[in-house]
Amino acid sequence: MENFIFIDFEGKMNLPPSFVGILFAGEFKQIILTDTLLGCVGPTKVTYQPLKEFLQETLDLADKHQTKICAFSTLERDVFLKNGIPEIEKYYFNAHKELKKWFKVKQRDKRPRPFSLSNVLLFFEYPLVSYGYRKASKRIKDMEDALRTHNQSYANVTPVVKGKWTKVLNYNKQDVVGMKFALERIHV
Repeated sequence: MENFIFIDFEGKMNLPPSFVGILFAGEFKQIILTDTLLGCVGPTKVTYQPLKEFLQETLDLADKHQTKICAFSTLERDVFLKNGIPEIEKYYFNAHKELKKWFKVKQRDKRPRPFSLSNVLLFFEYPLVSYGYRKASKRIKDMEDALRTHNQSYANVTPVVKGKWTKVLNYNKQDVVGMKFALERIHV
């Protein structure tokens, strides 16, 4: 698991992901995957890459290092499949499934309910910060709207919207780093 590629997509329901958090070889980065958020590139330390290019590059990285692409749900795998990359099946590792199996065998009575990443992290005493329940999509939409209004000028976005954007970036990083933390606790 040490060399797994950990990913977590963020975006609006039923649409392609807006950005991704990725952790590999000790390096964490966030990549914008849509041109509606280009104004964030630079000022918020995110980079840009078209979605299909990111997907193929991530698959190539997994192949080169003979490792897995790990996510907490099947959503990430499904994005690869919807974009014509069936090879993901060879490299995909479902952290949700693995953690659930561990709880069923080792901690059946203490299994978090509902079974969510945040509840798993609380069980393992991860220093979890609450960023609000199901706020990511709204925060992304708010930033997209503000950037559209200001012709992609991040400097002209209000401090409130910038704060929301910072929270969604922090939330994403917490999920990616936390997922690795949880899997380390069960010795994957």
